[in-house]
Amino acid sequence: MKKLLAILLTLAMLLSLAACGGGEEDPNAGKYLGTTAKALGMTMEMSEVYPGETWMELKSGGRGTIMLDGDDFSMKWTLEGEAITITIDGVDSVGTLTDGVITVDLMNMGVEMIFLKEGVEMPVAEATYNDAGYWEVVRVESED
Repeated sequence: MKKLLAILLTLAMLLSLAACGGGEEDPNAGKYLGTTAKALGMTMEMSEVYPGETWMELKSGGRGTIMLDGDDFSMKWTLEGEAITITIDGVDSVGTLTDGVITVDLMNMGVEMIFLKEGVEMPVAEATYNDAGYWEVVRVESED
């Protein structure tokens, strides 16, 4: 009888530990690869700005890691709607997270960086023609 009770208690304990495996995985969690950086009106491949590895990993519970040019940093993140706030060393950077694409100016350096979640294709930008038409040069000045 004691053996049976010990086996039942062991089974109950194992099942309770298995049940504590955690809740649902955050759908935004995952690794996001650095694709492009935009500064001063120029867009460049991320590898031109940071030749080393550049990615960020969002983990459930608001924690994560960011790798910039081969150097990794711990980070925290929160999401409200599409607004993502990434905190590195106490500095908040606010951007957007939409359809697996993070757009953010990290550490507020004036460089808009785009990170794409692994397995997600970059959405095609919708063409706009606000500046379409004919332009007339009225005056050109030069010091020479």
